[in-house]
Amino acid sequence: MFHKNDDPRDGAYMVIDGEADLLLPQEGADPRLIATVGSGALVGELGLIRGEPRALDMRAKSELTCLRISEEDFMAVVENDAATAFRLLQVVAGYVNT
Repeated sequence: MFHKNDDPRDGAYMVIDGEADLLLPQEGADPRLIATVGSGALVGELGLIRGEPRALDMRAKSELTCLRISEEDFMAVVENDAATAFRLLQVVAGYVNT
């Protein structure tokens, strides 16, 4: 789906069906599995929020259906829907605690 250091402005991805691995590439070794995500997961939102390149690779683990949410649409939802913005803050706070 995407690679580490890709431009995050491609958007965020909502996993509709299937599973994907989030991997940290390692020089001279196999990538390290960070997480496996499935239906309902939102991936790539942190890069959009921070405006920084992707931190991980996202690779399909099975047949995968995703909804790509453009940067513009993602930011419009965050700016105009307080409940969604709050849920995103909760997700980001979870990243900080792990």
